[in-house]
Amino acid sequence: MCVTRLLRDYGSRTASLRAACGMTSLGSKRAVVIASACVALLAACQTAPQGYVLLHANQKPLDVAERIANNVGTCWFNSARKAFAEYSYAPELSSTNRPRVLIVDKADPAGLPQLVIEVVSAKRGSDVRLFGPLMDTGEADRIRRDVGFWAGGGRTCR
Repeated sequence: MCVTRLLRDYGSRTASLRAACGMTSLGSKRAVVIASACVALLAACQTAPQGYVLLHANQKPLDVAERIANNVGTCWFNSARKAFAEYSYAPELSSTNRPRVLIVDKADPAGLPQLVIEVVSAKRGSDVRLFGPLMDTGEADRIRRDVGFWAGGGRTCR
């Protein structure tokens, strides 16, 4: 398949989209359609979430994720904040590479998360990524501010 060959040849400076996809004539409509399909398929395979909020912390990912998870539980769920009444949270801290906190629907806890707070190692400290449907709601600013405060070392509710 074109994408497989393109990915395999990606590291080679001499590989081109035309060669990787087996095109011999750039002028043909078929070549343009194949090239467009290859680019679209390659873009669809990206693992990074689209449209996430990126924050930075100066500590190790697991330390940051633990602090965020503790504060999410205390400030968002134990305080009976109305915005989170329909949700529950699930910290996944055992993964040292990408610890995260998931906010899921109470009615469908096995369903897709409504908010993911993922902490990954960065050159200096950690990057905190926020993404999911809750980041497209009126709560997005508050979520970003709270998590940014906790990622920066804050340990209280705001």
